[in-house]
Amino acid sequence: MSNDFYETGFFNPYLSHFLYINDIFLMLSLLFLGLHFVFKKKSLDNEFVHGDMWLNVIVGLLFVMYVFSLLFSVNKINSAFYLVRYFEFFVVFLLISHGFVKIKTAIYCLLSSLFLVTLIGISQYIFQHSIGLKFLGEPAISVDTLGAAKIALLDHDILRAYGTFSHPNVFAGYLVFAIFFSIYFWKERKRVFTFAMIVFLIGLILTFSRSAFLAVIAGIIVYYSLTEIKISWKYLLIGSGALLLFIVFFDLASILSYRFLIGDENSLYERGILYSTAKQMFFDNLSGVGAGNFTEVVQSYVGDKLMPWQFQPVHNIFVLLLDEIGVWGFGTFVFMFAYLFYLLMKELRATFVDKKFSAVLLSLLFGIFVIGMFDHYFISLYQGQAILWVFLGIVGNVRHRGELTLLKS
Repeated sequence: MSNDFYETGFFNPYLSHFLYINDIFLMLSLLFLGLHFVFKKKSLDNEFVHGDMWLNVIVGLLFVMYVFSLLFSVNKINSAFYLVRYFEFFVVFLLISHGFVKIKTAIYCLLSSLFLVTLIGISQYIFQHSIGLKFLGEPAISVDTLGAAKIALLDHDILRAYGTFSHPNVFAGYLVFAIFFSIYFWKERKRVFTFAMIVFLIGLILTFSRSAFLAVIAGIIVYYSLTEIKISWKYLLIGSGALLLFIVFFDLASILSYRFLIGDENSLYERGILYSTAKQMFFDNLSGVGAGNFTEVVQSYVGDKLMPWQFQPVHNIFVLLLDEIGVWGFGTFVFMFAYLFYLLMKELRATFVDKKFSAVLLSLLFGIFVIGMFDHYFISLYQGQAILWVFLGIVGNVRHRGELTLLKS
């Protein structure tokens, strides 16, 4: 079965099929967008710019590595599905990097939808179960659902906020993007984005995602190190006061302390098993086991009895790629990360781009790296792949359009 099924955190066939429906709707959207430009009378030369050439080459080379991994795949049907999905997002990347999609409009749509999803997540935490929005993709969860993501305290369990995502960690990853994009647009509408950031931070807290918290901290350090922006103590105090009031009102201090200081021994044990298994899997399959096949192969390596939802990909995107698409695919992906860092640092020294936005993208790159060291959804899950490829498209675009794309679109 696909990783999507296992990473829901519980058995939910509806959500698993919903993810396949997402693929269908994405392909239909791309088809209609293509027809729009085919039948539009304007010349396409006026509609797009050329994205960064070398990033296009690297992303294309990574696609070739996915195709090559099919030769060694233990489940070629599953790997073919991931290859088709890669191609879908490769097209999305090209559309964004070449200017077919206005970046500012796309980010505003992302922030607006995430604001609504965050309110759903907060409601889930308050009621400790889903609120009946299955038609929006909300998973059917409760504090009593077997395998749902919860904080196991001494006397009771606490359900983590899912929003409409497959797992609280994925939800938290999106909120990291929402927070940094809100920081960028803050000066346009200070009150609106101050309120939005407070809501996003509350949602992030209720996911109890340690990797996302680390990503926000690392990103903020990077952002304020690269820019000359002074912190507004007025808004910082307002935001901090609101968050502190929220933590006290919902008695979150003890839960946060347990989650971040004590930790979950069972989770650490399971991740330790996956890491040791991933190491052995790599030495047995230097060319990889095929995209999407880690959870299938891991069952033949693990001697301990695990529940079905515990058969997850190893919680590290770099190790996961090393096991699934082999040494060459892993090397291409690492090189892409290095090139993104080089490209954004080069942008910060240029004079024709929006340096503040480049700093936001570099902060998000560090955030992706931090999360990727502790989780796998940027590679294994539809929602994680989507935000990663949108990010890659934005990086490829900003080098050529800069401030005009963002502030005048």
